[in-house]
Amino acid sequence: MDEDHMDEFEGESGSSGDGDGDGDDGDDDHREAEVVDIAEATESVMGLGAGDGRPPRDDEDPRSGSRDPDISDERVQLRPRPYQVEMKNKSMQKNIIVALVWFLAPTVALCEQQSKVITRQLPAYPLRFFSGADNVDRWSEQSLWDAALLNVRIVVSTYQILLDALTHGFVPMSRLALLVYDEAHNCVSKHPANVIMQNFYHPFLAHAPEMLPHILGLTASPIMSSKRESLQTIEQNLNAITKTPKLHREEMLRFVHRPLLEKLLYPESLGDSSPGRSCPMLQRLFAVYTGLDIMEDPYIIELKKKTDVSSSNRLRKAILQGKTYCQEQVKNLLLKSSHVFQELGKWAAAYYIATTIAKLRASFQAEDERLGDFNAEEKIYLLKVLGRVHGNAPFVSPTSFTPFDVSPKLERLIDFLVAEQSSDFAGLVFVQQRAEVAVLVHLLSIHPRTKDFFRCGSFVGTSASSNRKATSVTELLDPRDQVLTLDELRSGEKNLIITTSVLEEGIDVSACHMVICFQKPPNLKSFIQRRGRARKKHSKYIIMVGEEEGLASGDDWEELEEEMKRMYQDDMRTVEAIREREDIDEDGNRSFRVERTQALLTLDNASQHLYHFCSKLPSDSYVDTRPEFVILENKSTGRVSAKIILPSSVEPSVRRTSGTAEWETERMAKKDAAYESYLSLYRAGLVNDHLLPLSSQKESAEELFGLVEKRPSLVTVPVQVNPLVEVAKSWHESKWVGQSTVVTIKGHGPEPVQLEVLLPVRPPPIPRTTLFWNEVDRLEVFTETLDTGSMNNKLSADVGKDHQSFSRVTSMLLDSVLSTRRGPSQNDFVVCFKPFSSRSQRHRSPLVLEGATPAQDVYDARPSTGLEMGLVRDVLNGGRRHVFRRWVMRQPEQHSDHMLEDVERSEVLCIECSRLPKRVDFLHALTSSVKTSHTKGGAICYLAPQNCTIDSLPFRYSQAALFIPSIIHLYEKLLVADRLRNTILSSAHINDLNLVVTAISAPAAQEGTNYEQLEFLGDAILKFCASLQLLARYPKWHEGYLSARKDRLVSNSRLARAALKTGLDRFTLTKPFTGLKWRPPYVSDLLEPREDAQRKVSTKTLADVVEALIGAAYLDGGYAKAIACLSIFLPEPEIDWPSLDLRCSSLYDTIVPQVAFPPQFGELERLIGHTFSKKSLLVEAMTHSSWNHDYSSPSYQRLEFLGDSVLDSLVVRAVFKDKDDHADESKFPSHAQMYWIRAVLVNANFLGFLCMEQHILQRRVDVRQVSSPECQTASPNTRRATINRDPSFEEIDSSTPLHLWQFMRHSNSDITQAQSACRRRHGELREAIIHALWHDDKYPWALLARLDADKFFSDLVESVLGAVYVDSHGDWATCEAFAERLGILRYLKRIIAVAPPCLGKQHQQHQQQQRQQQQQPPADAHGRHKMNLPVQLQHPKGRLAELSGSRKITYVLGVDGHGNSAINGGGDQARPGRAPAKRFSCRVLIGDEAGAGPGPGDEAGAGKGEGMGEGDEAAERKGEGGSQRELAMVGDGTSKEEVQTRAAEEALRVLDVDAERP
Repeated sequence: MDEDHMDEFEGESGSSGDGDGDGDDGDDDHREAEVVDIAEATESVMGLGAGDGRPPRDDEDPRSGSRDPDISDERVQLRPRPYQVEMKNKSMQKNIIVALVWFLAPTVALCEQQSKVITRQLPAYPLRFFSGADNVDRWSEQSLWDAALLNVRIVVSTYQILLDALTHGFVPMSRLALLVYDEAHNCVSKHPANVIMQNFYHPFLAHAPEMLPHILGLTASPIMSSKRESLQTIEQNLNAITKTPKLHREEMLRFVHRPLLEKLLYPESLGDSSPGRSCPMLQRLFAVYTGLDIMEDPYIIELKKKTDVSSSNRLRKAILQGKTYCQEQVKNLLLKSSHVFQELGKWAAAYYIATTIAKLRASFQAEDERLGDFNAEEKIYLLKVLGRVHGNAPFVSPTSFTPFDVSPKLERLIDFLVAEQSSDFAGLVFVQQRAEVAVLVHLLSIHPRTKDFFRCGSFVGTSASSNRKATSVTELLDPRDQVLTLDELRSGEKNLIITTSVLEEGIDVSACHMVICFQKPPNLKSFIQRRGRARKKHSKYIIMVGEEEGLASGDDWEELEEEMKRMYQDDMRTVEAIREREDIDEDGNRSFRVERTQALLTLDNASQHLYHFCSKLPSDSYVDTRPEFVILENKSTGRVSAKIILPSSVEPSVRRTSGTAEWETERMAKKDAAYESYLSLYRAGLVNDHLLPLSSQKESAEELFGLVEKRPSLVTVPVQVNPLVEVAKSWHESKWVGQSTVVTIKGHGPEPVQLEVLLPVRPPPIPRTTLFWNEVDRLEVFTETLDTGSMNNKLSADVGKDHQSFSRVTSMLLDSVLSTRRGPSQNDFVVCFKPFSSRSQRHRSPLVLEGATPAQDVYDARPSTGLEMGLVRDVLNGGRRHVFRRWVMRQPEQHSDHMLEDVERSEVLCIECSRLPKRVDFLHALTSSVKTSHTKGGAICYLAPQNCTIDSLPFRYSQAALFIPSIIHLYEKLLVADRLRNTILSSAHINDLNLVVTAISAPAAQEGTNYEQLEFLGDAILKFCASLQLLARYPKWHEGYLSARKDRLVSNSRLARAALKTGLDRFTLTKPFTGLKWRPPYVSDLLEPREDAQRKVSTKTLADVVEALIGAAYLDGGYAKAIACLSIFLPEPEIDWPSLDLRCSSLYDTIVPQVAFPPQFGELERLIGHTFSKKSLLVEAMTHSSWNHDYSSPSYQRLEFLGDSVLDSLVVRAVFKDKDDHADESKFPSHAQMYWIRAVLVNANFLGFLCMEQHILQRRVDVRQVSSPECQTASPNTRRATINRDPSFEEIDSSTPLHLWQFMRHSNSDITQAQSACRRRHGELREAIIHALWHDDKYPWALLARLDADKFFSDLVESVLGAVYVDSHGDWATCEAFAERLGILRYLKRIIAVAPPCLGKQHQQHQQQQRQQQQQPPADAHGRHKMNLPVQLQHPKGRLAELSGSRKITYVLGVDGHGNSAINGGGDQARPGRAPAKRFSCRVLIGDEAGAGPGPGDEAGAGKGEGMGEGDEAAERKGEGGSQRELAMVGDGTSKEEVQTRAAEEALRVLDVDAERP
């Protein structure tokens, strides 16, 4: 590289540029050292490095030592070359304290490369690398950019990213101190690099230069033409001057290795006409292409079936131009094959054709996405056509090649490569087309002369145009396979890379010995950039040229560059002439700048913005969301203008926009209209101040950059608040606000046991709670407040003495049963108990709380005493406690050995008793590990009276003392809930404390109730309230914006953050009470300072608690209290949560009052059962997004958004309605049952079926002419004359059904075909579905999946429901009437009807048999029995997964009889107007297969299927270390969902048969 090409651009403000080593620099070290120099320049500009910008001296930095430039080792710290330091010193005129340095490069790969080097060399300075993978195009909030750039000093990105950030005002130019332009020769014309300078630099240069950054431009090719003006243009654009090294030019040339430029001549004497070089396969392909009949093309056939104007125009255009997708693919294959044949020879062409067809066939059979948008008919057609070229036989590569197999050109290349090969060979071969790359890599890898010397790899570009098929069938290379190619070249794993022009610019390729141009470089830029890849010493730069062509400049290779310049200029002049004819330079400089952000809208970027906005609109398979341009021509002037029509999901007031001027070209007219349209969107609030669509998914900065998870599964929070600490403080501070309370324990005895409770605070009442004494006996505990007749409400003045008195009694009670759990000499109990006697009981003898009597003495005195028995203590066994049952006379052998060892074998007196339980948790039913009962063997024992004593304290009080830990736990959770109610929830005014207790009790806490049911209710209330609030608050937002905002508002991550922010986490009950380590709570212990303990809590639990509290507030006081609760946890400034009545009224007022009301919609109102006061609501509810006949009414999407949440709320409200009537838990659905109830009522297939069912009969009268009796006997002529003279008619009444879906307004012929197809399926399945819904005991999942109603059917139901809600001003009775009319609530009543107990889960056979014997449904841990539903609602796939336990369920799909072509998946049946419907089969396998991971086979589905009968034997598959059993196989599936559902149901039937076998 000479001084003309190693240039830098120095900004007039004092910064400068450095040469780009990519094009023509030295080795890898040189390239990295250059970047190091940039980093040091950055360091100096930031005011953080050496102020004078000098290079480090040899004695200051060990990096200064010299090293072999051919050695590349990234572990070595590099120093810049002196010539680089010279250029840096020129650029650094002064130090500046900067905010940001932004490094720009044209490609992502180059940006990534530069960011790694800078990070490696400047690890102390935070760097941010921005690319499309970071989704920067979605950063529509300033806060995101601010967070991303916080503390960042260096940014690396492509030009386009910075341009977008400047355009939308996210990053002002004034924030930048240095802009580094890599590959600065791109700063021309409308390249993003130049747009940055022209729009955001030059306009401010005159009046505010101090606000602009320094510019550092880097390039190896500043002159891309022979004109000096081209260099001046770049200098002007960059506001810079060119600098080249002069003082250290000699050293620069020492490190920049110029390759030896040679020509490689190849013979052209053997042409393509040579018989030995003909390619039969290529000839067959040509014959096939020329013989194609376009009228047989599936695309043409499909268009001919359609009658709309658009389809007719497309048909005419396709026939005239002869272009269809299939035609183009065959043509492309022919063109590429011909090119491969000409360049590489006949074998290469045959290989390319055969491999392409083979990959096409494999892609079709595997149903992958390789074929892009091709439908099934097009795929079949392509395979059929190309099958004529090459059959099914695989293409066999030869073991040797004849001279006729490859082209002379390729043969010459092989000769040259073999001659140049060496152990350290590294080279690049540039070719024109990607097809050449694929074939040449394979050929060189198998050719006998090259396979042992060259390890070949490929590298091609990855970009794809958005207006063509996703992937061409002619593409053999997958860009994902080349990720490591360049690294492998550096490491030596590969030594020859075949590539296209993608490796010419920027990307850091390891220095090569050899660069070969298989074809001549197309322009000067390519010539220079390719030459720069040969950077090793003694490297060669080879250009292959035909012998007859030679070189224009003879043998003077040094003149080739000048020749290339002249050739390039000739081409550019031709292109420029065309451009001048087509692109008239019209004056179009209008712009709009947002004052707050300085975001800029111009004529040039408006179209891009508008298409981006439309791409974010809600998608629909029947709607094209792109803007529609209409060109209008002024006949008198010949100038044109344009108007834009946006999709119907956009606010009607801005759907249509016209340009403000007339133009010479359509291009400028469209820009004008796009500019005005986008400006209208901005003024309507549909794009933000950054001129971007409102964020479709708001993400926090931490989530964007991976600093934290989006919602971590667990968070560390403080331990649950201990309410007894506050009670202890009240004791200590003598704050007496207590109230006397009595705890009543009611069992089977005649009188309950009552304990008076002493607390310094007013304790919440304990609701009736079950205590589990053993497997059979249940007791009940509750509290009641003493009235003034029993005891003063206020404690006596000497409360301290009362506390001491109560404490002594509490100590005695606990010592009677829990003496080992008490602390030594501690009596300052927080909660105190003593036996309570009412006035009617005070005449009785006082209780004796201490002491014991020998059992024999008790027996002897029993006739004279009426005392209750206390606990029996076995003296010989350490005083083990037993419960007295009775005195009995027993034989000695029935005594334990230690009891009656010396007693003769005759009946003696014994005490029959049972052992006292050691547990203290009586709030939970006994588990198998702790079960004890007098009905179990060994539980009853017989003790000798002479070895026992009996406590004076009656047993029922000892039993009550054993319940004290459970009672204290009940108080603790009530006090927690009460504290929550009076602090965080104070503004919600929830009265029912038990609702709060339920809402904060996680299932893991194993309390008597948990939040699951309330969370289910709160979830529906939350989503409904959020939907209504957003719909009313943003009347111009489309459904996409609304859904995204609602999803963020109600997401679990948002709710979990709300719980943490409000401190709700401290009130969440998650730890179960077991009593294993229970100790009495003491005042002194609780007042001791403790370290702040923490616990792990699931964020899902925190979110669920918030929803449960919303549900609790709703049950306590309706929507008013629910809204108050929402205001506590989700304070949103833009919503502020007003009442639903206010929101509904404001939403009603925003509806356009008058629209053109279709006359037939009067019948629609009758069908719905509601007469609309605002007819426009009904029109909107029935307008599909494809409707384009008028622009006054929006589509139904907004109302469907509301109706979805209204429907959820209707169902959930109905489930919870009259919940107080279901005090028996067995008559109220469980949480899981409620989930399935909602799922079966609101799923799209069920709603679609109801939509198709909903109809009214419209009267129809047929008129028929009749004749009189006389006429009937007259001659034909007479009869005819009579009828004509005096005709008579009769009316025949009939009716025709008008269905709800028929009123939908749309403008797409495909929808019409879809409606007709679904109507046919409905007719076939209707009777079976109705019978299943109203008579079967299983929900018809499979039948509804087979119906496969399009989404717009269910959308209509929800949009009408939303319209009814708004029009009725939120009247739920009106909405319920419509839901009842549809059949939703009627079916709900059926599935929640109380039915006799049914069988439980099949895999719990033992429990099932017990329940059958006891006639009880299964019970939970608290002994409660769950409701049994008369209909099995759970999806068959879910039930099958449940029954399988730990065994894996696998669904193996087959397509069109091809067998196992897919495993699981979610394909749909084809729609009318698209590919014909496929038929699917499915096998269900159970068990683990060796090496198989968790399968994705747990999707929803169900139904009655074919396949194996009950008596069929199931097949079994066995592999190494595992086996799979085939349970079922069904076929004739209309969709993957439907066939998997039927297969799962069939598998369940097989398991039922297995369970019944002995």
